[in-house]
Amino acid sequence: MDAGCGDRAKLSIKFKYLGAKVTGVDLGEDLIPIAREKAKKQGLAEGSIKFQSVNVISFPFEG
Repeated sequence: MDAGCGDRAKLSIKFKYLGAKVTGVDLGEDLIPIAREKAKKQGLAEGSIKFQSVNVISFPFEG
């Protein structure tokens, strides 16, 4: 989980290229579509990283 991925999604994208199953979360709802577009521009298939706008404190993380 990349908590606070923001609009750059830098770590989310890097970890995905390393083979990880990635969820990027940020409280800023308006940043999620930008993060998705950045991942797409980096050559990742749509939906390959799960981006969500949530409060990380209440996020139901499953290890």
